[in-house]
Amino acid sequence: MMDFAARSFLTKMHNTAPRMRVANPFLCLAGLHGRNISDTSAEEGVRTASLPLVSLEITRGRFAIPRAAVYAELGLCDSTGLPPHQQVRSAVNCSATTAVNAVNRLDQLRKTLPHHHCDRADVDKLLLSLVPEAQKLAKAPISSFPVGAVGLGSSGRIFVGVNVEFPQLPLGQSIHAEQCLALNALLHSEPSLEAVALSAAPCGHCRQFYCELFGAANIRFLFGKEPHAVLHDLLPERFGPEDLLQDRQEPLFLEQRQNGLVLREESWDCLRSSDDIALIQAALNAANHSYAPYTQCPAGVALRTIHGRVHSGGYVESAAFNPSMPPLQAALVHGMVDGLKDWSQIVDGVLVELPEAKVQHAEVTNLVLSKIAPRTKLRVLHATWK
Repeated sequence: MMDFAARSFLTKMHNTAPRMRVANPFLCLAGLHGRNISDTSAEEGVRTASLPLVSLEITRGRFAIPRAAVYAELGLCDSTGLPPHQQVRSAVNCSATTAVNAVNRLDQLRKTLPHHHCDRADVDKLLLSLVPEAQKLAKAPISSFPVGAVGLGSSGRIFVGVNVEFPQLPLGQSIHAEQCLALNALLHSEPSLEAVALSAAPCGHCRQFYCELFGAANIRFLFGKEPHAVLHDLLPERFGPEDLLQDRQEPLFLEQRQNGLVLREESWDCLRSSDDIALIQAALNAANHSYAPYTQCPAGVALRTIHGRVHSGGYVESAAFNPSMPPLQAALVHGMVDGLKDWSQIVDGVLVELPEAKVQHAEVTNLVLSKIAPRTKLRVLHATWK
């Protein structure tokens, strides 16, 4: 279906980034020798790296050396499952001590020596250059209008989001690219976003949704406008969390939260196997981390595929209500990030919510699953406050 988390996001890209020095010279400083490459583009420098989420790390105004790119110079990859020092030892036939010391030196060099000094304009140009490739990953069978979003987190990691549409279902069930990107960042514990590059101007739906993000006022939106726009430019007289939340200390979206839900005793009666425990616990965890400060109706969904993989997501509310993200869609984004290829691979699901909640998701979740994954058996389990 899609691979935007993408195990080698930059391998498909050509001439997308400023020219930077590759990792090879730093291997020499670490006491090891890779291929003789003097100067090449950033894309070429990480072509062989297995990058599960991060295409580049950008810190302190510099493009830092991605760890995977350093190891790639030795012909290493993440897929082996071996610790880096063991991969180094195998690749260059050195002793274990030498390998460990080399990896430690590489890690220090990676943090301190830049590929290329850059300013904000360089970073924004890089993000915009990645957008066309992100667009290719969109699923837009209804509109035929693919949208790509590429965001820079405060940690320096780069995230991707795309729009996802579901035929034979109401348009309100669609996932917008900006929402997808924010959920991708949440899944990887990104504390805030600094910039979001888009293939088109963000719609009103997403402008409203982004009001919920921690640090929303400082996010730079890049979509052809010079030099960039911030939320105040896009939504000057906005209605947001500050209008509804009495507790100013309430965590915003992307901030860590714990809702304090536990399952009712009767909910555990549906256990059929040890696998059920993992599925139910994932749904409960998603509900406990869901963002529902306005209705106090947290909810979480966990999905299991035919391969036994579990993908979960929590409900995300908006102060304006309508741009809220259902827990099923949040779980589907988790699946896409984790490499889920087709919705039909989903065969089992659990929804955890409060039985007395004013906002409930069971009927809509069943409806959507009946269209996209008809084999799925959804169980609705009830929780209560601790």
